[in-house]
Amino acid sequence: MRSKDTGTGRKILAKVEVPLSVKDITVYALRYLDDIVDTDMQDTLLQSNKREIFGFAKNAIFRWGTEEPHVYVTNKLNGHLTGMEKIVKHKFPECD
Repeated sequence: MRSKDTGTGRKILAKVEVPLSVKDITVYALRYLDDIVDTDMQDTLLQSNKREIFGFAKNAIFRWGTEEPHVYVTNKLNGHLTGMEKIVKHKFPECD
């Protein structure tokens, strides 16, 4: 644990371990990719390695928390979720 000056006061930064499923990683990664206006998310996931995909997910959690990406992706990108989830499952065989 450490503290950081965020410009609006000091905040504590802590690393926390939480279990993530393939669906969670997919949802968070898609939320981030949609925000940066990635025009071909499927190709981005195919070309990215595990570390990069997990980085997308971490950025989404940092920006929007854990709940908002699920609602956003369900409402806006639901049709893409199943195909993308297969790609992420292939990249993260140790999950699920």
